[in-house]
Amino acid sequence: MATAAKKEKDDWPRLLEPYLTGKAQKAFHALHEEDKKDFSKIVDIILRHYQLTPDAYRLKFKTASKKPDETFEEFATRLELYFKRWLKPSETSKTTEDVTRMFEMIVIDQFLTSIRNETLRTKLREKKKSTVQAVARCADEYLLNRNMEASFQNPYKSSMTPHANPQETGSSPSKTFPSHNYRRITRSTTSLLPNAMEHLKLYVTGAINLGIV
Repeated sequence: MATAAKKEKDDWPRLLEPYLTGKAQKAFHALHEEDKKDFSKIVDIILRHYQLTPDAYRLKFKTASKKPDETFEEFATRLELYFKRWLKPSETSKTTEDVTRMFEMIVIDQFLTSIRNETLRTKLREKKKSTVQAVARCADEYLLNRNMEASFQNPYKSSMTPHANPQETGSSPSKTFPSHNYRRITRSTTSLLPNAMEHLKLYVTGAINLGIV
C-alpha cells in the first residue's frame, strides 16, 4: 500500500503503527525507539512473535500440499511465498539470472514432489517448463481436460446404470443385474447344459419304455 502511494520507506513504520493490533502491537512496542523507525526490524520482530521464522517457513515449504479448494496456480504462488520468506533473497540476488533460475528449479521440484498423482507428475516433468507458474498452469489444464472428459462420459454411463429411478427416466421399473453377475450366471448355466441334456434323454427313453409317451 505504501509503495503504491509512493511513500518513502522511512515513512512506512509511521504508517504501519496505527494498524497493528494484538501480538503485532505488543511486538512493536517491545522495540527500542530507534528500532521502531526501521521497517525491516519491525517486520522481523512481528514475524518472530507469530512464530513465522525462516525455519517455520522452511517447514511450510517442505510439507505444503495443494488444498482441495485452490487451483494449482494458487498453490504454486503459496509455495513461492514460503520459499521467499524462508531464504529471504536480497534484491540483488533476485536480479541475477542464474540465482533466479536456481530458485525456480527448487520450487518446481518441491511443487512436483507434492503431487501424489504419478501420471500427472510425469506429464508435468516431461513439459520441462522453466517457471513454477508455467508448470502449475499445465497442471490446471490437465485437471480441467480430465474433468471435461468425465462429464462427457457420465451421461452415457448414467443411462446404462441399473439403479436409475423409474420416475425420473419415465420407464417402468425392471430388474437388472451387474455385468459381472450376468457373466457368472451365463457361465454356470452353460456348464449345466450337457448334464441337463443327458438327464432329458434318460427321461424320454424311460418314458417310451414304460409306454407313457
